[in-house]
Amino acid sequence: FNHSTLIQITYLLLFYQILLAFSALIALTSAQGYHPTPSYEQPAHYAYNYGVVDDYSGNNFGQSESRDGYVTSGEYHVQLPDGRLQTVNYHVGDAYTGYVADVTYSGTPSYGPAPIHHTPIPIHHHAAPIPHHPLPLHHQTGPFFHHF
Repeated sequence: FNHSTLIQITYLLLFYQILLAFSALIALTSAQGYHPTPSYEQPAHYAYNYGVVDDYSGNNFGQSESRDGYVTSGEYHVQLPDGRLQTVNYHVGDAYTGYVADVTYSGTPSYGPAPIHHTPIPIHHHAAPIPHHPLPLHHQTGPFFHHF
């Protein structure tokens, strides 16, 4: 190697060292610290309700529910087409007892008058008679022979 080549190699190594130090500085300043996964150990706690009653359309439905940890209880209801109100009361005691529901119906079913279906009166068309033209019977008398 000659002297100028060694100087070039030295400057090149110095450049790479500066570049490496600068990259490390940027990586350290922009790195985000460790944040553990958030804990959701608090038991659920809520209560809500809603309902719709519309006389014009006949809609009547709603629900209410409350929860404290595993213990959940609530009720929902819906107006059935026959006029009765179906109500479901439910309860969940813990993680092992599961969902327990009690379904009740209130009101008297009303089905209204049965629809009248008119059966059309059958019209019987008799087939036209088939024309029958018998061939004329021609009676010819031929010679009469007697043999004695």
